[in-house]
Amino acid sequence: AVRMHPFLSGQIQQEAKEEDGIKSCEGLSALLADHARHLRKLVAFTEKQSKLLKAQMRLKRTRQTQRKSKADRSNFPDHTVSDQPCDPDDRGRFEAILKDQPETVSEFWKERYEREAGKFWDLFYKRNENRFFKDRHYLQRMIQKYIKEAHSNCEGSAGPVLLEVGCGVGNTMFPLLQDNPKLLVYGIDVSQNAINLIQSRPEYKEYSERCQAWVCDIVKESFPSSIGAVDLATLIFVLSAIHPERIVEVLRKVRSQLRPGGKLMLRDYARYDLSQLRFGPGSKLGENLYVRQDGTRT
Repeated sequence: AVRMHPFLSGQIQQEAKEEDGIKSCEGLSALLADHARHLRKLVAFTEKQSKLLKAQMRLKRTRQTQRKSKADRSNFPDHTVSDQPCDPDDRGRFEAILKDQPETVSEFWKERYEREAGKFWDLFYKRNENRFFKDRHYLQRMIQKYIKEAHSNCEGSAGPVLLEVGCGVGNTMFPLLQDNPKLLVYGIDVSQNAINLIQSRPEYKEYSERCQAWVCDIVKESFPSSIGAVDLATLIFVLSAIHPERIVEVLRKVRSQLRPGGKLMLRDYARYDLSQLRFGPGSKLGENLYVRQDGTRT
């Protein structure tokens, strides 16, 4: 038998140990790399969960705030009012935005939006019912002095009469009836669905002796014959939905229903409102006239 020199035998054993050490290091390196990969995935997952949790917390706080303010929301105007003139720098910037808004709506659709305005509002109320607008309790604070003046001019036990043009589903009518026990309110609206909804509300039955509502397109029709002279009239976000060329005609019709000394109260959008500046292509029908995605105009 061949015997290996002790020196060679020791060298081979040493090399074998080194190879085993290298393999162990390689295995450890692979293991560490695998752990690092899993750690990166864990970090990414944790970051994702953290963002989701933060978003859920923001949503929860938003809902809590909405629930907290829901009861009082109708006590404040649904659009901010300012009597301050527009800053000249802002005016120039706003005019540039309006100038860049293209009029891409065809004449066919412009005529249809005008001709079938009632139809589009019918679809609006069919979809939203009475959930879209909030009751405008804030109006009492804004117009109560005019109601008191009208009441002081009434004879005997009769109360003042208010005509609401564009009464919708009663968001103005019922709060005013609630706050003014002697007030009589007549309402008209272009939408049959809106009138059906207002007449189905329990308040309509409760105040049946002091309110009445009809379908009437004020642009194309005269007022119902049942409506006589009135002391007050309101146009709340109505004129903006009418073609500018017809607005003067509508105002004359409403004025003709007022008694001498009667008051016409208006509330509507103004030029440079954020809602106007946000309209994109396919919305502009003309100067200060736009169409929403649901076909209603403003």
